Amino acid sequence: VCYTLIGHSERRSKYGETDEDTATKVEKCQAAGLKVLFCIGDLLEEREAGKTDEVNKRQLLSPKSRTGMTSSLPDPVVASVGIGTGKVAIPGRGDLRWPRL
Repeated sequence: VCYTLIGHSERRSKYGETDEDTATKVEKCQAAGLKVLFCIGDLLEEREAGKTDEVNKRQLLSPKSRTGMTSSLPDPVVASVGIGTGKVAIPGRGDLRWPRL
């Protein structure tokens, strides 16, 4: 195993995985030599409230600030479509975005 997935929306929304939990996992996986695919994304309520960038930044910066990383975390897998809604991202509508850091 070379890669691991951390921060998936279902882990966050259904099992209560926190930003602190994901930061701990990133730290342990990197110490074990695993490459991390790090998932971030907002809930529908957060997107509709215009908080997508705020949520994405918070989720992404949590492991970076905890571990002191600057570049060792790969680009995040971003799902800015309202997690768990069944709605899909539509190119050109702004659903697919990178966090503005």
